[in-house]
Amino acid sequence: MLLGVGGPLLALRVRARPDGFLPREIVTNPTVLRSAFAAAAVPASWFALLLGVPLTAASWGWSPLAIGTLLLPSAVVGLVSPPIARTLMQRLGPRRTIAAACPTAVVALLLGAVGGAVASPVLLAAAVLLLTCAFSIGQPAMVASVGGAVPAGRRGVALGVATLVFLTGASVGAALVGGLADTIGVPGVFCVLAVLPLAGLAALLLGGPERAEQPA
Repeated sequence: MLLGVGGPLLALRVRARPDGFLPREIVTNPTVLRSAFAAAAVPASWFALLLGVPLTAASWGWSPLAIGTLLLPSAVVGLVSPPIARTLMQRLGPRRTIAAACPTAVVALLLGAVGGAVASPVLLAAAVLLLTCAFSIGQPAMVASVGGAVPAGRRGVALGVATLVFLTGASVGAALVGGLADTIGVPGVFCVLAVLPLAGLAALLLGGPERAEQPA
């Protein structure tokens, strides 16, 4: 309801005040929009796993300590992710790095779905680890892509909008697990969520070329 009502109202405000708090040049910039929405599918998937995997393990009778141990290997990714993300962006560019994060998220979600269906803690741990990799490269790539697509004076606004979309994706993933897990099961929710990174990948592949970095 909020999106349905707020979206048109926001569009009217931007049309009436194109240089207001949300500049038209930002919300109509295709690179900003594609990068933000494609990258948002990664935290949607990540937060879904962070909620769904403990729920699944708890249903097996695992203790909180055992569940924490299951998630522990993914923490190692955080220690090595900055140089990996930097190397990928240097070789592939920000947009292609986001594009690499999206199918990684799809594979992770499907691994999690299979792991939950066959009661395999190894597959669940691998799913969280893979998706942590996707998150670790997707977020900095989005920042680089959005920051390079607008003039320096507009980067703060553009990054604020992109970050809002990115974090909204996280809330969507958690909400879907919380709302649908009792209906279709956690593995089913993971399969449904795989549509989001696929859509993000399609948006990136079907879009035009990246905008060159804008001057100040």
